[in-house]
Amino acid sequence: MKVVDQVLKPDTIQNVYEELNSKKKTECWRSANLFWSPNILVQIDGDCVSTSLSSTVASQIESDISWFLPPYGSLTMYLYLWGKHSGISLHNDVGHLFGATIYLNQEWNIHNGGLFLWKPQREDPDDAFQLIVPKFNRMVVNGHHAPHLVTPVSSHATEHRITIQIWGQESSTVS
Repeated sequence: MKVVDQVLKPDTIQNVYEELNSKKKTECWRSANLFWSPNILVQIDGDCVSTSLSSTVASQIESDISWFLPPYGSLTMYLYLWGKHSGISLHNDVGHLFGATIYLNQEWNIHNGGLFLWKPQREDPDDAFQLIVPKFNRMVVNGHHAPHLVTPVSSHATEHRITIQIWGQESSTVS
């Protein structure tokens, strides 16, 4: 697991927030409860919504973060708003080269939940989980398919947990 703080440049963050604000009241959002596999929503009562990022903002993000990522052919990026009681059950991002999360809340209280837990040793069921607390402009990269989850956001959270979710894919070859 790789953790990088201050990963996005200030102008990139501003452009992400501008895009978020322009999309807040539009019908471009999709629900995790409708699109995610049921096995990653076990005991999750809330909903997370997501929308794709414009190619302009996605390119700007890629330019800022590519140095910290494992080799890849292409990236898929979404902006996520995690509502109260939303989270994600234990999973390992199989099907992607890696997964990454960038946290965008200016302040996130640990009591709000939405904490990232991961198992460093996949083979040992008794191995303890490690914790990563969401912190503004922090990126977490899971390049080894380590099992991980996001704890549910508290019903007392005063705002959505905001993240950029990124998945790396191999380049497609045309024969």
